[in-house]
Amino acid sequence: MEASNISSLVEARRLSCSSRRGVALLEVIVSLTILVITSAAFTVQLSQALMAVARSQSDEALYQQADALLVAASLWPRADLDRRLGSRRQGPWLLTIHRHSPTIYDISVADTSDAERPLLTTSVYRPVRTARPTYELH
Repeated sequence: MEASNISSLVEARRLSCSSRRGVALLEVIVSLTILVITSAAFTVQLSQALMAVARSQSDEALYQQADALLVAASLWPRADLDRRLGSRRQGPWLLTIHRHSPTIYDISVADTSDAERPLLTTSVYRPVRTARPTYELH
């Protein structure tokens, strides 16, 4: 009987070891699955962040180009602003000039693909020029 007890103990131990190996293998598989899922989520987040940075840089370049036109238009004298009242295409931009009062002009720059939403807007003051008095020397 002792031999049968020993062999049954050895058999139980062997089954216990193989079941531990099976559990360890299962733990490794679960850990790898969690690692893969986490890595995939991180990769998606990283790609979205990179796309946002690229879009931001593209938008910044667009705004700088629109700003160059807005600055140039804001330096125009009154006669040039009056001549360009309304909306007109200036290269890739839609430049709109409105006069709210005899001295105040609103200038806006929009992308021609979305003319309803201006990228930049400003108001400028241009005084009304009156005739200068002439002085006669006696």
